[in-house]
Amino acid sequence: GSTGEKLLEVPLAGPGELDYNSVIKITFAFDPDQATAGTDHDVHIGITDGTAQNLFWIADASNINSNEPPCRPLNGAHEDNRITESNVPGQVTLMFQPFHKYGACYTAQDGGYVNVGRFNAQLDTSKGVSLLVERAHATETYRYYYFIIE
Repeated sequence: GSTGEKLLEVPLAGPGELDYNSVIKITFAFDPDQATAGTDHDVHIGITDGTAQNLFWIADASNINSNEPPCRPLNGAHEDNRITESNVPGQVTLMFQPFHKYGACYTAQDGGYVNVGRFNAQLDTSKGVSLLVERAHATETYRYYYFIIE
């Protein structure tokens, strides 16, 4: 699991509604100026069955400038690729395969940045699946413009 503080949890699929080939795609836009304001504003976004979590860590400007990728699985194996742009993207797309523990994150940096990973936790989709948004630290604040779930 994660050590973040839950900000938002929204049901996406009820118990048993997902099948073996299901893919959940989450696209969201946030205020990139807030993430570059010189304070810590990285966030965890992903899916949960209420117990297990498959979350991506989304970097803020201080992390990107410290040679961190703009997004990566929070708990699990991932590619260790970096970007050359130091700006924070205003939009991120996440894709999850809940039955396979795989996920990918995409930003428009460097003409298209992708980080693919395998999460440690296996979701129990018989419990249903929800969108989960967490902040890593109590002082962090966020301004989201939209979430699109497919």
